[in-house]
Amino acid sequence: MIETRAVVERLGGDVSLLRVGPGQAPVEWPTSCLPAELREGDLLRFSVAFDPVNTEQLRRKVAGLVTRLSTAPREPR
Repeated sequence: MIETRAVVERLGGDVSLLRVGPGQAPVEWPTSCLPAELREGDLLRFSVAFDPVNTEQLRRKVAGLVTRLSTAPREPR
């Protein structure tokens, strides 16, 4: 798991602006996915982890859909 920090630069509307990581990279983030009590200048802590189990389940699901779509009879136009 990787942990990083972000500073809230701008809050408002549908999208807020965060400055993420040591390089302060600008990242737009859905405001609805942020805590309601958050204010500009506040510090966030993010944890990011790879989820191999759910990734594999999703890949299988997508592969099944692709197979079904590619073998489905086509309707005439």
